[in-house]
Amino acid sequence: MSANSYSSLCDDFYVDMHVNTELELPRGRDTILTFFERIQKQFPQMGRFYRRDKNEYYLEEEHGVGQYRWVSLEGDRIGSGMVNPASFQDAYDLDRLVLELMPYMLGVTSLDVDSLDLTPYDEEEEHYCYYWLFTADHEATYIDPATGQPLDPGDIYWVFTPIPSGAPTKLIDAQIHLGLPDGVDIDAFEMVLMRPPAGGPLVPVLAIVFSVDEDDPATAIDETGGLNPKMIYYSYLTGVSWPLLTANMADDVDALTAWEEDIGPPPVPPVVLLWRSIRTHGTVDWPIVLDQTATGAGPPGPTVESRTLGPQKIEVHLNRSITMADITLPIAAVRLDAAGPNVNATVNLLAGGSIIELTYAAGAFSDTACYRIDLAVPIPIIAGDTDVDFRTCWGDGNNNGAVDIGDVGMPNAGWLNGWLPNAVTFRFDYNCNGSFDIGDVGFANLGWRAAKSITCP
Repeated sequence: MSANSYSSLCDDFYVDMHVNTELELPRGRDTILTFFERIQKQFPQMGRFYRRDKNEYYLEEEHGVGQYRWVSLEGDRIGSGMVNPASFQDAYDLDRLVLELMPYMLGVTSLDVDSLDLTPYDEEEEHYCYYWLFTADHEATYIDPATGQPLDPGDIYWVFTPIPSGAPTKLIDAQIHLGLPDGVDIDAFEMVLMRPPAGGPLVPVLAIVFSVDEDDPATAIDETGGLNPKMIYYSYLTGVSWPLLTANMADDVDALTAWEEDIGPPPVPPVVLLWRSIRTHGTVDWPIVLDQTATGAGPPGPTVESRTLGPQKIEVHLNRSITMADITLPIAAVRLDAAGPNVNATVNLLAGGSIIELTYAAGAFSDTACYRIDLAVPIPIIAGDTDVDFRTCWGDGNNNGAVDIGDVGMPNAGWLNGWLPNAVTFRFDYNCNGSFDIGDVGFANLGWRAAKSITCP
């Protein structure tokens, strides 16, 4: 079927191409004129140049002869096309030139291309679609010559394009094949091969997925047919339809498409990689890594937060991102060693959602206590080990669950020698002021003399 055969089916037709870019196209006067002049050199009849609103530029042939080419530069889109071409190749010659010039004259590379829309056709092989399926809108005015009535908006019709006088033929009847009431308006649909219903053959069977239009208050008929425009439905064309989704979409469904195979592997469930308690020492943030596997009385027992006033920011590092929609608040720290109120966190997501930040008021946690944070309930999509136990024992810098002479001696040496906390010794900077001083020594000394300790159950 040649391009000019379409004149028997319609008054005008066109073949076009659009390249959508991620970044804005150049707007310099010289760049735009040079690009269009290069195109005009190959197609001299394209002499009609003009600009529309929003800095959109066009180069066209005159329209009077009923056949013309055009090229456009918009904000982030390059277009080309031909109206009523004598052959598809005539249109493709212009498209090819535009694609060849884009990288050199407009700086558009493969990295910048968002999508390419075009009309493919091979005149030698005649790879085009003879059959077209469609539904009519309930407001359509076309009269079916076979019935003398408008097309039914709930039915699906097909047309055979090489037949100039071919009228639409009903292919699927909404009442017979889908079990829908008269007057329903099918909105979007796709014919697909689906897993068979229970008890059916062990091969994919023909089915339809579809949505319905919203009800039109200007008509007496309910165009939804009692269905929800925000739901996708399916049917094996046996007179019954079912919802395809477990919940409605956020808005009504206006378009559907199908793919013949899985689009990539299923998403990997998020898994906790690391827990850490962070405090600021002067101007430096030092984290205590919380051992996710340590539980019970020990030794060594759960990790100790040794700094006064306890945890104030805990980060949970994941192997992939999540969103706040995946979280059901609160995320609570539950006391294990004695009765006490839960400590609820203020929750934020960092690093694109791959880090959960839990923040607490200073002193929200009791001293000499044992706590557990479990993400299984508030974030049920997390797999694997979801909890962590930790202890608070302010002044226990050596992490053994009790304040002893070692917890006093280390800050004392640091104070006498003027040392600053580093990645190993920061646990002994109990007051978090960024140095070892008499406050750290005195606090640990009091805890040692009081035999302060904590053991988890």
